[in-house]
Amino acid sequence: MLLPCVTIGPRNKESAVRRLLLYFVFLSAVASAHSALALGDDWPKPSPQELSMTSEPKAPGASAIYLYREEISDNVNRQYSEYVRIKILTDAGLSFATLEIPSSNFEKLEARTVQPDGTIVPFTGKPFKKLVKKGRGFSTYRSVITLPEVRVGSIVEFRVRVVDPEGGASWVLQGPLFIRKEAFGIYYDPGWSIALTGVVPSGVKPVQGVNVQIGESPPQNRVSYSLVLTDVPAFEEEEAQPPQEWASWHLDLYYPYAKTKEEYWKTADKEWSDAVDKFVKPDSTIRNAAASLVSPGDTDRQKAQKIYNAIMAMDNLSYTHARTAREDKALHLKNLVTLADNWKQKRGGDDYLAFLYISLARAAGLHAYAMRVADRRYHIFTDNLWTMRQLDDVIVVLSLDGKDVYLDPGALYTPFGQLAWFHSPATGIRQTPAGTSVVSTPYSDDAVNRRIRTADLRMAPDGSVTGSVRFEFYGQWATDLKQAAAEVDNPEVEKAFEDHMRDLMPVDAKVTLAKITGLKDLESPVVVTYSVDGPFATRSSKHMVMPAAFFRHFDDNFEPSARTQPVLMHFAYQETDNVNIELPPGVTAEALPKDVSLPLKRYALFLSKNSQTGNLLKFTRTLAVGSIFYTKDEYPELHQFFGSVRAANVEQAVLKVEKQVAATN
Repeated sequence: MLLPCVTIGPRNKESAVRRLLLYFVFLSAVASAHSALALGDDWPKPSPQELSMTSEPKAPGASAIYLYREEISDNVNRQYSEYVRIKILTDAGLSFATLEIPSSNFEKLEARTVQPDGTIVPFTGKPFKKLVKKGRGFSTYRSVITLPEVRVGSIVEFRVRVVDPEGGASWVLQGPLFIRKEAFGIYYDPGWSIALTGVVPSGVKPVQGVNVQIGESPPQNRVSYSLVLTDVPAFEEEEAQPPQEWASWHLDLYYPYAKTKEEYWKTADKEWSDAVDKFVKPDSTIRNAAASLVSPGDTDRQKAQKIYNAIMAMDNLSYTHARTAREDKALHLKNLVTLADNWKQKRGGDDYLAFLYISLARAAGLHAYAMRVADRRYHIFTDNLWTMRQLDDVIVVLSLDGKDVYLDPGALYTPFGQLAWFHSPATGIRQTPAGTSVVSTPYSDDAVNRRIRTADLRMAPDGSVTGSVRFEFYGQWATDLKQAAAEVDNPEVEKAFEDHMRDLMPVDAKVTLAKITGLKDLESPVVVTYSVDGPFATRSSKHMVMPAAFFRHFDDNFEPSARTQPVLMHFAYQETDNVNIELPPGVTAEALPKDVSLPLKRYALFLSKNSQTGNLLKFTRTLAVGSIFYTKDEYPELHQFFGSVRAANVEQAVLKVEKQVAATN
């Protein structure tokens, strides 16, 4: 059910969009919220039924369930608080001992484990970066905590309060687990109007009132909207789906500030653009910095690249370790308030680095414009949702040689002229010489985002192989790997690459990582080399049989025959496998799989070629996927295409063995 955009309450005549638009200039300390679940108060006491329960009849076989979750946005005090209570039901549910924190910018955090007998084990650690999602060539890390002494039957709880400088609220009503009860609330100034839109079950609508209790928190004498749901089914994730906040049940509450959509965006765009221009206006520090980076004889492109390289060399706090106040003091670092502070300290968050680039570029005489864009990991922009909140990040549009060049200085290790995959293609609001406009960023071509896997192997008479394997990653594939690697320690990176290679081997084999290059270089591809040693072909007295694809299924995506969501991949891509196998004397190819060419209309193509020259077998496989979006109606064709690819990858080669060839060396 799609709720219409409904405006409730009186409109405030003053133009207050500025309260939301200056999101990059958070003013000062805020007042604390007061509720039973606020930090520092007593925890809710688990019921005997919660402590003793071993299953949930309404979610048969569930590994864990949410007993309760609560989210409250306090727009007046610029705060967001969250409380979660999870019951662990099986061994598989023990993974929920590790919980994601909604923001690293938290004011206070508490967590604990409650054992089935009621014993309390408090969490005394700190959040850390952890891999929370892994896909084809990408990894996503988040700030998480791991609660102590969690076992089957335990209840894990956390509550957190974070700074939230933006207004409105986004309520995601479904999660990875069945939810017994959940409550959402927003406190807002009674002089403002609230609008809502979303995808929710029929009949679901927030309750507006004063002094209304929100979930398990006591009522406050303030105006609010609240929503309570029970027995909410778990959200079933599908491969390559749109962001969960868009695909699951969700509700957005926001301040419309206008009578029509066109009026809202015209006003919001202009005020945002004016605020940006004021913030990035070069001061003497920025002008001197720009002069030190460029030379009078440089072309505009050379100036743009020099400034870009300087930004990329800075410490991007959105990807690296966020230092504590004590660490900053030890390094003689002060608070970052202005862009001059960012330049002097050579560090900043992703948006600040983008703004700094614009400021430096303008100081150097370039035409640089800001664009606020949706991050495709979390949002898909729609102008029917009247809020800037759905626009997550700042990128740069540079006018060079009469053309727009899109830059991503806030996305670590993104080369000049490219965008991180989650900003391409994406929609947002950009500045133009004539004002502002809603535009989409460029699509990244599949030829840019490549993975090449090369195996050079020698086969022994018993069918085992030894040799080297080389992985090369280019474009957005490489950038994503570099960004993921920047957020974790080096040993974890090396283990992840070794595990990835081991997962791709067709059979058990010894895999040893030899070298990784390019992870900290802006322009270079990521190159990973391994040594491999293990069984491959199966031998009889006269023949050997081996898979034509050395690597495990070239692409095992989209196996389910049906799905509920459209397909939205991260980026268009090309994958190529080059496998060269030197056969032992007396062994020749008797039958190789036929060459294959499988097209999917104009969207994708799979090619397979197999040949023998002398004692060298060569297997080449190429998969090119040129479109990232497929509707539900197009999915059956996509499913059939990848099924044909899988079938081609299980074809086998038959080798003839001369009588005199011994099975062992």
